[in-house]
Amino acid sequence: MTAASTPMRDLPRQRPLFFARGAECAYGWFFTPVPAIWPEVARILLGCVLVGTYLRLLPFAAVLFGPQGIGGHDSLARWPGWAGLAYEAFARYRVLHLFAAPWAAMALYGLLLASAVCFLLGVFPRWTGALAAGLHIVFTAHNPQLRAGWSWLLGPFVLYVAAANPTGRLSLPALVTRSRGEPPREHYLVPWGLRLLQVHVAMMYVAAGVERLDAPGWIHGEMVLRALVNAGYARLNFDWFALRPILVAIAYGVLVIEPIAAFLLWWPRAAKVLVPILIAMHVGIEVLIDAGYWQWLMCAGLVTFLPAARPRELAGRGGSAEARRAPEPAIAGAPPSDPTQARAAP
Repeated sequence: MTAASTPMRDLPRQRPLFFARGAECAYGWFFTPVPAIWPEVARILLGCVLVGTYLRLLPFAAVLFGPQGIGGHDSLARWPGWAGLAYEAFARYRVLHLFAAPWAAMALYGLLLASAVCFLLGVFPRWTGALAAGLHIVFTAHNPQLRAGWSWLLGPFVLYVAAANPTGRLSLPALVTRSRGEPPREHYLVPWGLRLLQVHVAMMYVAAGVERLDAPGWIHGEMVLRALVNAGYARLNFDWFALRPILVAIAYGVLVIEPIAAFLLWWPRAAKVLVPILIAMHVGIEVLIDAGYWQWLMCAGLVTFLPAARPRELAGRGGSAEARRAPEPAIAGAPPSDPTQARAAP
């Protein structure tokens, strides 16, 4: 039987090319190795927030998380049915009230600090980051009103970065390796966790933009001024009304740039310009307004959008044609840019 006379039911079904290419692009987006430099910066920023917030609470740890403290084991024994400052939605994460011995909660607190320091330094960041994030959620659930909503955002952000396992030049193991005289290596990682972080950051900008569409303070350009004169948030005692026209322009700029950023951040050329602008905006908010660690978390997410140059690009920046034509060295974990090089590599 010839191909022309073969019944249609006997021919193999082929997947539409569109879906095959879409699946291939999605797989490459999530799993093609990328340079680890900017994910490491995100790890350092998140690690600093983790270590800083729990060092800051260390003098009050027994009152906030101990059995005789707010919402602790002894407190609930004296007032049955009182859950302290916990929200009902977070009750499933409350476990500290089960410990009657003071050393148990304090041991977990010390383990949280130790894992956060290891994550900050890049020591087994996948495991230490997951441990620190889990313990952070447990301590936040015990007294969620102790900190603002940024504390709930910190857990997922740390888990995203920990999933990528960003350990490279900016880590303690790499520093030890260089101290032994070994040449530094470029480090790559599989970015599926960072993609989740990037989607989360983009959706936050979308949510912020949609929420402000019917907010009178943003529509009239007064929200920045209101925040700066609010005694509960403002850091500086200054007559901001003298700068009202400038602050109105800044408010409208923020109202426009954040929703647009949710889409333009995915374009590498635009991200090179937009990320520094957004980081400057968040740093400015941090300097002028006390809103917890929101701004540092957003900066940690934004840096992952910055495109990192590969070693071949770095070698060619000096203007040498020979350097630009030189083959890219084989790097562990990196995708080969030349098939012949991949075959020649041991």
